[in-house]
Amino acid sequence: MVVRAKGILRGNQIQLDQALTGLPDGSPVTVLVSPREVSEADKLRLIDELCGSWADDPSLGPIFEEIAAQRNRSESRAVSLDDPA
Repeated sequence: MVVRAKGILRGNQIQLDQALTGLPDGSPVTVLVSPREVSEADKLRLIDELCGSWADDPSLGPIFEEIAAQRNRSESRAVSLDDPA
């Protein structure tokens, strides 16, 4: 039995786009891997997914608050316009 499936390589694992039917879980298989072309639309969809992935992450609030606090604590340094760059 030969099954053809598409998927995405993630680290050392391949995540298939659809479930494989007809093979019991744990079956030994041989895999032939070849890269496929990604359409412009798929590239844009992936960018949209990744750009908004942290939008609702509640752990970001405290992180940005700490960054702002550190920025306000930083002491300014003296700058002389006569010194060589």
